[in-house]
Amino acid sequence: MRRRGAAAALWLLACQRTEPVAPADRNLPEGIAARVGSEQIRTETVSRIAVAEGVGPRVARERAVFDALFAEAGRARLAPELVRAGTRAVQARALLESLAHEARALGLPTDAELDVLLKERWLEFDRPEAVVVVHAVALTPADGNTEAAQKLGKVLKEKLAGITNPEEFLRVAREIPQAEVKIRAERVPAICADTRGFQLGAAGAQSAGNFDAEFTRAAHALKAPGDQSPLVHTGFGFHVILLQERLPERRVPREEARKQLLDDAVARRADRQKRELVERLEAAAPIQVSRNFEALTAGLEPPP
Repeated sequence: MRRRGAAAALWLLACQRTEPVAPADRNLPEGIAARVGSEQIRTETVSRIAVAEGVGPRVARERAVFDALFAEAGRARLAPELVRAGTRAVQARALLESLAHEARALGLPTDAELDVLLKERWLEFDRPEAVVVVHAVALTPADGNTEAAQKLGKVLKEKLAGITNPEEFLRVAREIPQAEVKIRAERVPAICADTRGFQLGAAGAQSAGNFDAEFTRAAHALKAPGDQSPLVHTGFGFHVILLQERLPERRVPREEARKQLLDDAVARRADRQKRELVERLEAAAPIQVSRNFEALTAGLEPPP
């Protein structure tokens, strides 16, 4: 379990590789694509990375520069035998591993770290009760004629009165004649009382943004499936809302969430250390790229 967590943190670090910023263009020796401090990156190295990872020359160059930057730091922190035997890529990977291990050694997420993670992962760990509704709305026209929209909204309410089945509700709303004012009848993602929305599907819950506060209040005022709202006025128009179901809250106890989110906290710590290290390395080891890089890599095929 522990090794799998460290591997996950390292994988995230590698995928979120921080690219060096604003390298200076220079006339470098023939065959040299870039220079990081005293380290020279040959065109052949860029070509090998491009082919192996299926990326274009510029991306391959940036990855080579990244490896060189981390190898520079790795030589000061890694075991001498690894420094002697390893390539730049191996040294960079070893340094990433050491950052992940240091981050894990700090233990479970602090309260501050946990608060941030729970805010981002609320759908899995801290989801409030939600309602699922369908609605029909007489849309306010572009000219802002709310009187006409309200008039059609009242027709909507009359035609939909007493309907408790969502399918019939939508069908009847869509059959009402429209002219200047248009009707939209649709299903709505699940809505929490704080306006956050989400979709439930085979892949789990996915965020669906935030909803209008007045619409949310009216939806949550409905108590039982089949209940209808009075006519609700929002910035979009005049709505009739039908409750389809209420979804119970999903709350993982805080201490259990702290354990489950350990790998996420480790990855964030290590990534923060990595970004800080890259900033220091970029300041200490000037990055230069060849002015004629495009010509040097003209023969490289772009990835499919």
